[in-house]
Amino acid sequence: RDKILKINDGSEVVLKNISFEKLATLLPSEHFVRINKREMIAVSIVTYFTHDLITTNLFHNEKPLQFVLSNNYRDAYLKLL
Repeated sequence: RDKILKINDGSEVVLKNISFEKLATLLPSEHFVRINKREMIAVSIVTYFTHDLITTNLFHNEKPLQFVLSNNYRDAYLKLL
């Protein structure tokens, strides 16, 4: 039930014992969206996306971080754009 929150500056915060549903109520819905069963992202970090993959402006090992956009959450993601 722990969630790892990655901050733009590269730091991480561990959120203890919180569900995605509770986290979603705490974050502004116009800026954050759930993209799959395990991840939520800030819309502002998206560089581009395809049918099932989101590429961000965050980097790990000099490569942009990419996330899977699942079928179950695609419509909600597209509505937010």
